[in-house]
Amino acid sequence: LASASCDLLCAEAVKLGHSKEECNEYLQQQHQVCMFLSQDQTSRINVAFQVLGVRGVSVFGSSGDGGSHFSFSRFSGGALADTLNEISCRLQMPVFPTSSPYIVSVGGTMWSGDSSHPTTWSGFGGGSGSGFSWQFPMPEHQKKAVAVYLSSASGL
Repeated sequence: LASASCDLLCAEAVKLGHSKEECNEYLQQQHQVCMFLSQDQTSRINVAFQVLGVRGVSVFGSSGDGGSHFSFSRFSGGALADTLNEISCRLQMPVFPTSSPYIVSVGGTMWSGDSSHPTTWSGFGGGSGSGFSWQFPMPEHQKKAVAVYLSSASGL
């Protein structure tokens, strides 16, 4: 997750009775959850993506395998883990750098036989990542499509 997402997870956990220190310590022990040290580091990475874009380089990033709210799997190990699972599901956080507005995020696709039979990664028991960035504003060109999706999706 981006450092902003990890900061948000802990801020929400504090509202539900956990300490920020407890949350930060727990997240640092989790396999590849909060891999970025600070929001400044995320900003520096985004500047590098912008430099590449100005040079005509397209950057593609994997949307991740955890669906829309888990980096790799559910948190486990007690009350804090349960709280973080609830928050993650509610906020639908994508992984970084796929949430960066300066890359193209792509989900997993596999082929059954040849390229005329694509199957999504989720069809094999995985989950391609998704979600809405909590750190970056939605690009103008996506607003109409997102509004249509949100108006037709149940349970949101």
